[in-house]
Formats: sequence, C-alpha cells, structure tokens
Amino acid sequence: METMYQGSAGVGLLNNWDINVLPLNIASDYATLDNIRKNYQNFKPYPQFGSIQLYSNFGHNTYHSATVRVEKRYRKGLFVNGFYTWSKNLTDADADGSASGVTYFNRSLEKGRSNFDISHRFVATLIYDFPFGQGRHWGNHGGLLNAVFGGWSLMGSQTIQSGPPITVTFAGAPLTPYAPGQPYVWLPMQQRPNQILPNDQAVVQGWTIGPNRLPTSAQNPYLNAAAFAYPAPFTPGTLGRNTLTSPGLVWAQTSLSKTFKFRERMRFEIRWDLNNPYKRINFSDPNRVYNVATLSTFGRFTGTRGSFSDVGSRTHSILVGRIEW
Repeated sequence: METMYQGSAGVGLLNNWDINVLPLNIASDYATLDNIRKNYQNFKPYPQFGSIQLYSNFGHNTYHSATVRVEKRYRKGLFVNGFYTWSKNLTDADADGSASGVTYFNRSLEKGRSNFDISHRFVATLIYDFPFGQGRHWGNHGGLLNAVFGGWSLMGSQTIQSGPPITVTFAGAPLTPYAPGQPYVWLPMQQRPNQILPNDQAVVQGWTIGPNRLPTSAQNPYLNAAAFAYPAPFTPGTLGRNTLTSPGLVWAQTSLSKTFKFRERMRFEIRWDLNNPYKRINFSDPNRVYNVATLSTFGRFTGTRGSFSDVGSRTHSILVGRIEW
C-alpha cells in the first residue's frame, strides 16, 4: 500500500482582461444607470475604443491531492491494482487563460474550481494470465492447442469518479435594464443568477433520470429551478463560477489479448476491447441556463460523455490487431 500527497501552485500566469469597462459600483441611481446602459460607449474609460485586452500575469492556481494506492501481485498470473484520489484544483480564470468574469476591477470574484477539477476518483485494474499454454500451469507445450487456447490474458478496469464543476447562467430575464454593454450585467461574458437555496438543494439529491429519457422534458431535473432567481436590475448575480457539480462517471473496460511470437524480433498481438460492458449511460453536463420561459429543459440532459476512445465512451467493442517488428 502506498499513500501520497501532491501540491502545486502556478504564480503569475498569463491572463487577459478587457480593461475598457466600468466598475460595478459606478452609480446607484436608477436613472443614471439606465442612461449608462443606453449609451454605454460614451461612458467607457476610453470611449474612442471598443474592448482593450490587457495581457498580464494576473493568473494563479493551486492543486492539492491525497492518493491511496493498493497493489497485489499473485504468483499464478493475477495482478490487482487500485487507487483513490481526493483532490481540488482552484483557478481564478478559465483554463485557456482568458478571463470571463464579472468585473476586471475585482478579479478575485472568479476564483473557483477549475473546469477540469475532479474531487474524487477511484480506479481499479485487474490483469489475469489464463493458466493454459506454453510456460503456464496447464498445457505447458507448443502445438495447435497452445496456438489456439494458450497465452491469453484478461484485463479489466473500473473507473468511478465525481463529476466536473458547472456554472449556472441565465437568460430571458423579464426586466430589460440589467446593465450597459451586455444584456444583463456590467460587461461580463456570463450572466449568472442569484442562488437562493444551498448547494445540497440546488442539486437534486439521489437523482435518477426517471423512466423516460426522451423527450427531454420528461426527465427528472438534475438541478432544482426553485434554487435560482433573476438578480435585481443593474446587479450581478450572487452565483460564482463552477460552484455546482455535474453527475459522476461509472465506466468499465475489459480486454482479452494474446501475443503470437514468430521469431525473436517479430510478434503479432490480437486484442478485443470492450468498453462499458454493462452499458451504463454517463451524461454530459445538464442544461444550466436558467430561463423561466424554458424551465422544462433546465437541469436536464441532451448528451452523453466520452468520445470514441475517451473515458466514458459508449463504443462497446473494438477488435485490434498489431504487429511488432
């Protein structure tokens, strides 16, 4: 058994922010704010320009993790390995270095979980060499039986992990005057609502998709619409970046393989990979745009995780042949 702690920090990372914007607290009078909204360009610090992107060393991130790994090798061809990692990765901007926060004048409001942060991850792997064939317990000789039945190995892996973080935004607000320059707040890239219930009520506990996946409106919602509300005019929402979590992932893979050795330098391997043998659907992020006009789709799912070869893939069977020379 092995335990390990890892920690790292990135200091002075390159980000870019639009500096030709107004602070959130530029005024408190409704008429003044509405006038700014209608004539936003005239109130910019540099009204003769549009956006001005300032590239500088704004960025900072931290990563902490604790891992427990257990490994056991048995003498008759069985190998078992498993590890669990508990971690947190915090950043103050999007992963690509661009800054899409509420305001340039208070960049710390964007500090939160990174887009790829996974809090919990467990992976177990089992490898078993079947005890038949040349060099093994039974049938320890060459010939046709060895060529057909000998030398096969079975591999199985199981991945269980929590979901990535998500940010709830909003649209379709019934009140028009939210802010100048953008539809809702003081020139952010994202419009975020107020969250009026705690996280354990914003995400439906014990969630299942229900008996019907389609149409989307027939699903049980993953997010509770009653936990969110539109912010007051000319105010940003209270919800931060990446404060909620998508559903986790449960994904398995098995592989059956055999290697044929023709000469010292030449080998042929045949392998059959089977992904997700129990055909579990791992959903991608839910619809997280709060809109009172389309609440029937809010917090529901329209896609699944995993590309052709990615973790979570639903590509069930792949037959591979490979020659090594």
